[in-house]
Amino acid sequence: MAERPTAAKRSWRFPVLCGVGAFVVVLRMLIPRWVIPTGETADASGAQAPPTGPELAPLLTRFAVTTVVVLAACALTARVCGRRFQPRAAEPGGPAFEVLEAVPVGGRCCVHLVRAGDELLRAGVDATGLKSLLHR
Repeated sequence: MAERPTAAKRSWRFPVLCGVGAFVVVLRMLIPRWVIPTGETADASGAQAPPTGPELAPLLTRFAVTTVVVLAACALTARVCGRRFQPRAAEPGGPAFEVLEAVPVGGRCCVHLVRAGDELLRAGVDATGLKSLLHR
């Protein structure tokens, strides 16, 4: 079984991810200034040319491409997280739990009779989780 990284081993991830995120945000603000010229255009007489509106086709193309990239990133993240965080089956020879009976007590509480291997356990559960576990 693969060893899970400890908190000390993964403590560097959060600051690094924050730094990469800040770098991407800064690049997002600076790249359009490098690519799009900001010089003013003047005609031969020296008069300012009236500003023109943005072209619609490049805006729609950029919107469509960005949307596809974001959706692909979401799908990839969901796939990776779905595989990584799947519930794992109990190991062979490990304790097998079986709920024999459940009795509701009050509105949101319940008492379960559970068999773990050859032992019987009573578990008190409410809306916030397991409250007590008694060995019989």
